[in-house]
Amino acid sequence: MHAPAWARTRRRLLVPLLAAVALASFVALPLLPAFEHSLVGYATVMIVGTVSLAGLMLLLNGEPLPAPDYREVVLEQSDVVAFTIRQDPDRSALARREFWWRSVRELRLGTLCVGPAATLFWAALSYKASGMSLPTIGFLGFAVLGIVMFATFPSLIARSGAELARQFPEQHIRVSPQGIAVGTSEELRGLAWSNFARRWESVETVTLVMTPFTVLQLPKRDLPEAALRIISEGVPGG
Repeated sequence: MHAPAWARTRRRLLVPLLAAVALASFVALPLLPAFEHSLVGYATVMIVGTVSLAGLMLLLNGEPLPAPDYREVVLEQSDVVAFTIRQDPDRSALARREFWWRSVRELRLGTLCVGPAATLFWAALSYKASGMSLPTIGFLGFAVLGIVMFATFPSLIARSGAELARQFPEQHIRVSPQGIAVGTSEELRGLAWSNFARRWESVETVTLVMTPFTVLQLPKRDLPEAALRIISEGVPGG
């Protein structure tokens, strides 16, 4: 989920403003009298806090990626650059971890960071209204779950990258101006470049991003210059 385009262009103004309003809503909660004596106050804090946190989450999720169309193409044999990548588990784990943090930073920071804050806000609101009730425990549980997932996912993603490298230590890649094919050395059917929204490059890896969770990573040490040039022309950098 992302903020509308008009709001994203005003992110520098809106993010600190909404963060300040959300913080003020948290601070206001313990200052309110008993729930039954201040229904209007609680309703105001609830609406203002919820709207500010929701807006902050959408804005921090960055720019939306275009949805991949999963269009297949047949590569022209005369244009193909073929090469083999050799996967090292440790390097693959590092590349996956780097991708995870960059995808969080650029594509879903709001969901992963503001989401638990929003559930904590609702837990505090529920506690003020009804004590340690079932809704309060539920909101606290969701908040803790979000924090635990944020803390453990980088290690899980890194392990999955290492395991994938062990299962497929070598992969045959063929690229052309039409797209990219992964499979046997004779495979010419692959995905069009339009399926990849962004190209992220680090010192060791070229990452082709389809969705915030789906990527194709190519180690630069195995990537011929001609192939990198074709990839750069087919997928926009980001």
